[in-house]
Amino acid sequence: MKRMLEEMTGLRGLAAFLICLNHTLLLIPSLKESFLGPFLMRCGILGMSLFFCLSGFVIYYNYGVRIQKYPKTEIVHFFVARFARIYPLYFVFLLGFAVFCLLRTQGTLLQAHLTALPIFFSGMQSWFFGIINGFQVVHLLDSANISWSISTEFGLYCLFVPAVFLLKWRKTFLRVLVFSTAMVLLHILYAYLCHASGIAEDMASLFSCESGTTFFFLINYSPLGRFLEFLAGCGAAMLFELHSGGGHSHIRAALLAVALLLVLDSCTLRLFQFVTSDFSLLSMAVVLLVFAAALGRSRFLSSRLLVFMGEVSYSVYLLHIVFVKLLCYHGERFISMISTLAAFFIGSYLCGFMCYKFYEMPCRKKIRRFFMI
Repeated sequence: MKRMLEEMTGLRGLAAFLICLNHTLLLIPSLKESFLGPFLMRCGILGMSLFFCLSGFVIYYNYGVRIQKYPKTEIVHFFVARFARIYPLYFVFLLGFAVFCLLRTQGTLLQAHLTALPIFFSGMQSWFFGIINGFQVVHLLDSANISWSISTEFGLYCLFVPAVFLLKWRKTFLRVLVFSTAMVLLHILYAYLCHASGIAEDMASLFSCESGTTFFFLINYSPLGRFLEFLAGCGAAMLFELHSGGGHSHIRAALLAVALLLVLDSCTLRLFQFVTSDFSLLSMAVVLLVFAAALGRSRFLSSRLLVFMGEVSYSVYLLHIVFVKLLCYHGERFISMISTLAAFFIGSYLCGFMCYKFYEMPCRKKIRRFFMI
């Protein structure tokens, strides 16, 4: 394993924080009608795109060349390492919500939960679109449905292994730039085709549901919809390996400026209005942000606070939804909203740190030690 890149860890902390901001809409539903509602909604899209783009960066940076050189051993090491990183906490998280759902529901919803359990525990709930008793599979198990992103991550790992051999070409700045640009443009084209080609409508007709549901699945949940963002992250890792010495402050500034403009446009300006603008423009902003981070050091992203938030981000991501359930506030009193938000963020990060230190890291070390990697 190569050295940890603090800037990327800080970005991961920022991504988790954006997801938590988005879920304050579930914590305090009245925020949806406030002036912050559109911004908080887009924080979720931005945060998830950032997660998947960063995943591509980290996976290629740590495993890309190793798998290309020593496929027989490194592919096994790759899957064991990723299993150790993700599954122990994922399993406990799902188990807790599974028990909660089985005790609190009945009838057709209970049957749907029971049917979906093997799909969730195998990590494949976002791989295929499905309806059980009228309920979309990825929406089952109550708030544990945020685990769709973990399922998508598993899918991306499976797609990465064959794809990494197609990335075995001589890297130059121009080639990497062309590759990454192509991934971004293909992502936008994929989103457009899912809307314009009739695929979403055909799927909706097949499963007797609304076309908006299938379109959102194809763009947001499906590993195929996220794979191009993941590959753009791989391109950023290639760029980092070519130019890891820094000295590109003017390029970083330009990338950050364009990224900020795209985020502002999606949230407030609305200069570019088309059906897939949120997913497309925010995805472009994310890729530019990751590229800016890959070009050199950043005091902000490598600050102790953001690095800490990045290290505990996985635990926080899964556990914060528990605090959403526990602290949900349906009133509109300003003081109560502030106290609810404070309890939510403090509780999420405190429990996330405890879980990271006393469960997530020990499990990871034990599994890696057992498989001697």
